[in-house]
Amino acid sequence: MIYTLFIPRWHPTPLNKLLGNHFRAARLKKADREMVHWYCHINKIPHASGKRRVTLTIILKPGQRACDPDSPWKSCCDALVACGALREDN
Repeated sequence: MIYTLFIPRWHPTPLNKLLGNHFRAARLKKADREMVHWYCHINKIPHASGKRRVTLTIILKPGQRACDPDSPWKSCCDALVACGALREDN
């Protein structure tokens, strides 16, 4: 079964914004967790019972600069694990 989670106009927090200020990073990760949890609930994505494969596609506006390709994965995978869509992010 393939589940698609589409979150319009949302970008996971890049890793460079998570490094540094601990309290700011916690707020940003919490916002990502809440966003992913809400859209998983709306799209009726069940909790993971086994392994799942994740593909992350970020659509940029014309002229918008892309961040490092590995940068958004940390926050995205942590949010998916927190809402139960993934068992672990290894």
